[in-house]
Amino acid sequence: MINLDDAEYAKEEFRETWVKKTQILKSRDRNWAELTTFFQYPEDIRNLIYTTNAVESYHRAVCKFTKSKMIFPTDDSIRKVIYMYISEIAKKWTMPVHGWGLAYPQFAIWFEDRIVA
Repeated sequence: MINLDDAEYAKEEFRETWVKKTQILKSRDRNWAELTTFFQYPEDIRNLIYTTNAVESYHRAVCKFTKSKMIFPTDDSIRKVIYMYISEIAKKWTMPVHGWGLAYPQFAIWFEDRIVA
């Protein structure tokens, strides 16, 4: 025998899931041009962008550090503290990014105005 409360709960769960999926699809459709920009880059660059472990690790380390500080009196103070912290964590990161040797020349071509050789 089906409990009416369970059936209503399942119905509501299904509805919420459908709404979320619908919103995701609408967002994807609205932002398709920006999302597909990724595919304009050569495969070497796409592989580095897609593999975000280094970026996530960096972000996590900075967030962990700044969470322990409650107040920064100025924007410059937080910039200086993060710069000093990055200098310290960079010493721990000794492994090269996989594929960087292949991607760097591509970055230099695509972003010649931003990369200093």
